[in-house]
Amino acid sequence: MFKEMTASVLFLFIISISCLSCNHEKNSQFNLEMQKANCCGFHQDIYKTRTGGLGSAFLYIQEITNYGVLKDISSGVDSFELRIWYPSIVDTTDVFVLKYDQEWQCQIYKHIREVTKKGELKNNWQIKRNCTAEIKINSLLDSLAQKNLFLLKDCHNLTGYDFATDDAEVIFEIAGSDFYRFASYSGLMRQSEKYPEVAAAKSIIRFLDREFETDIVKGISTRIW
Repeated sequence: MFKEMTASVLFLFIISISCLSCNHEKNSQFNLEMQKANCCGFHQDIYKTRTGGLGSAFLYIQEITNYGVLKDISSGVDSFELRIWYPSIVDTTDVFVLKYDQEWQCQIYKHIREVTKKGELKNNWQIKRNCTAEIKINSLLDSLAQKNLFLLKDCHNLTGYDFATDDAEVIFEIAGSDFYRFASYSGLMRQSEKYPEVAAAKSIIRFLDREFETDIVKGISTRIW
């Protein structure tokens, strides 16, 4: 059924998920995003520094995306796409990608940055795993909405956030046809008890680890970005 869905039908499907739970506080932020898109056009939520510039995490993602197999999604996508960037080993970043493009697709990409003997910076991309066939989509988006995926807020916007130089950083990119949200979390495992937004991000990651048998939590726990 879902493989035959068009992008427009998918969008209505996402809206219907929100509407079915419109009386639930957990989905109110998703409804708000859709209302913003409908009344005000495309809505983009990216952390800006005090001087109005783009944050270093967003610029880093933009830089390595330009060298890779993934396309920039900060201007929106035709239907829906979720990306979670997380460290695995030194100079290596994995990217969990869940998207709809004629059919549901799920891949984990690996980005390796290395310096050649000539001192040149080299960016290598490879598909680490294709888990499309494993998707259980029946309640996946509903579950993500209930876990406040559309409520995530960049850690730089959280008052009193504790940044440490040895913390791993996890980055969420969430895009639809009318919105894009970017949220980064430094020291996510340490801060989850203090901030509901960070706890939500951690809950989403654990949920995806269970659904797709990924190792995002392991990467976060063992590696410095």
